Amino acid sequence: TYNSPSYFAQLTTPAITYTNTDSVSVMVYFNVGGFNWYALPYDQYNGSSPNYLMEFYTKPNYTQITWIYNTPTSTGDNPNVVYNVTTMKYKVVVIPPSQRRANPHVHLKNYAEVKEAFGLKD
Repeated sequence: TYNSPSYFAQLTTPAITYTNTDSVSVMVYFNVGGFNWYALPYDQYNGSSPNYLMEFYTKPNYTQITWIYNTPTSTGDNPNVVYNVTTMKYKVVVIPPSQRRANPHVHLKNYAEVKEAFGLKD
């Protein structure tokens, strides 16, 4: 959905509830048509200042992802146009406190590590 100067997506995440919202770890990753998953928040730089910022916040039952652009570019401001894809893909990973304590050294910004440590399936 477009709301100048940003786009946003709201994803249903029933694993985030009113009772656990303050205790779970939540990570969001995005993919733009390749095999790499990038962790949010994510800044894309063109030169010395960020042109785009992608961030997220959670509330019980949903996650909102916001794409904010600082400077319009010749390719447009729509994330699908900028990345030349028809659909942005997202993964929301909700980690219970006990699993986080059992895996304290997992680098949460590295989706491959998170996938292996928590037995996630693609």
